[in-house]
Amino acid sequence: MRRVPGDPGRTRRLMATGCAADGADLSLRLRTAPIVLYDPAMRQACLGVFDLNVPAFFSPSERILFEEYLEAAPARYMALLLDGGVAACGGFYVMPRERIAGLCWGMVRPDCQHRGAGKRMLLTRLRIVTLGSPVDRVILDTSQNAKGFYSHFGFLETTVKRDGYAPGLDRVEMTLPVDGRTRRNLLRRCRRLGFASPPELESGPRPKRKAE
Repeated sequence: MRRVPGDPGRTRRLMATGCAADGADLSLRLRTAPIVLYDPAMRQACLGVFDLNVPAFFSPSERILFEEYLEAAPARYMALLLDGGVAACGGFYVMPRERIAGLCWGMVRPDCQHRGAGKRMLLTRLRIVTLGSPVDRVILDTSQNAKGFYSHFGFLETTVKRDGYAPGLDRVEMTLPVDGRTRRNLLRRCRRLGFASPPELESGPRPKRKAE
């Protein structure tokens, strides 16, 4: 879930307001909240989401990598907006020659976790890369604290490096084989969430870190 190939660490308020609302109402609003392309004006909000996920999902040392990634104004990064704030964000990259796509820098504000925001961000990115590119697999690296979420969507654990991000925070590499069945399952899940054809994104620089 973090970085991109080529990065030394491996391929990991304008809007930092809280999601104060009844649980059921919040889940419904997150399900219909807009997912938009990243804009540099969202930089501080996205950094705020990162900070709120330290140390459970990210190491403090990774913040500089995320800052550098956002500084490049990535065209393949998105944010889920709620009440004028960033509730979740995440990006992807594609390596057409290798027929591989990867997920990077995905994160959800803690007060909006377990409400469907992470699922929407993940399915949106997967639908984009499997629709727009001839990929055979999607890769990511994440911590042991998030690997269960990705397993639920078919990602398989390939490598584990103990304390790979920081003491107590392992690096888990995962892959999702992409075939006809995978594409059909993604389409079915996306339709359940009310969309089948996500917006196309412009080309942009590759991310620097995990995929969360």
